[in-house]
Amino acid sequence: MRLATIAACLALTASTAAAESVALGGDVSRGLSPSQATCSAASYGTSWQFVVAQSYNGTEGVNPAAPVTLANAKAAGIEVRDILHRPAVGKAPFYQVKDGIAAAGGAKNFSTIWFSVDKADHGWGPPGQANCNVVKLLLFAAGYFQAPSGIRTTRDDWLATAGPNCTAGKGHALWFVEHATSGNNFTLRAPFGGWTEGIAKQYEGRHITPCGVDAEGSDSRRFA
Repeated sequence: MRLATIAACLALTASTAAAESVALGGDVSRGLSPSQATCSAASYGTSWQFVVAQSYNGTEGVNPAAPVTLANAKAAGIEVRDILHRPAVGKAPFYQVKDGIAAAGGAKNFSTIWFSVDKADHGWGPPGQANCNVVKLLLFAAGYFQAPSGIRTTRDDWLATAGPNCTAGKGHALWFVEHATSGNNFTLRAPFGGWTEGIAKQYEGRHITPCGVDAEGSDSRRFA
């Protein structure tokens, strides 16, 4: 089912509207209750048409809130449900991806697994090939478990971890972070990692939504 075009603050340009739509969503790590999910799906003008549940949180491992969030979002009619994996750098990528996917109820229970590349996360070390290889192995593991995958990062985080020469994520979807900007512009200010644009964008940081959700961020996403 084609997602409806978001109006008002996320109105598309005429040339883009014919080809794709832009939807609102959010990423959560602390769970989404049934009432919050229902409210988030129905709120006029800000309804969530996708949600990203954090399924794996670095050294803390799997997040037990993820399957609850996914189930409640599905019951509320939120069509696209993804998971976010914050890597435990130093732990074998294959096994942490296996654990994260299993914790989310299996690869058929979500649309995309997003791997966070964030310089603030513990264990990355200096930028360069070693970190780039970690990203490659994470993406390979997702493919092994038949889970579509993408990268969530900023240009600064990517350069400070994977390094300026790493294109491990090229060919995979990019969800980038760029606060205080328009939610319907997916072109990068400066290319990095082989990307010139993303398909998803976090345009607002952590906040409490009108539905009472403690959201890690507000996001927009393009759908063909």
